[in-house]
Amino acid sequence: MRIKISKPFIAFAFLLVCGFLSGTVNGLFGTGGGIIAVFALSHVPFFQNCLSPKEVFATTLFSAFIMSLSSVFIYARNGGVDFSAALPYLPAALAGGCAGAFLLDKIKTGVLSKIFALLVLYAGATLMWR
Repeated sequence: MRIKISKPFIAFAFLLVCGFLSGTVNGLFGTGGGIIAVFALSHVPFFQNCLSPKEVFATTLFSAFIMSLSSVFIYARNGGVDFSAALPYLPAALAGGCAGAFLLDKIKTGVLSKIFALLVLYAGATLMWR
């Protein structure tokens, strides 16, 4: 007897695995989970027609926010967070986040993809040669 698995189920299972990997990578390194999320949302055929590239980036930002919150909670519970050291970064990070969200609708998707690729390459090179 052959069991047929539906495409939506396979897409859902793929997203679950990618979500777990995103959270794990983000929790371990403090970054990188969003890259996996962008890949997952961009390459699942079931979702390719549902989300525009800009919606993929916006959805990834929200998921990265949730991943970061959960990581902060666990790190803080274990005494690994110095909130006073983070305070100087918060106003600029808030302003940058607002500016990025505002610019998301103004930048062409192709340009946005190239900027993202350059940032990923820069981050990878920086981490390799540290």
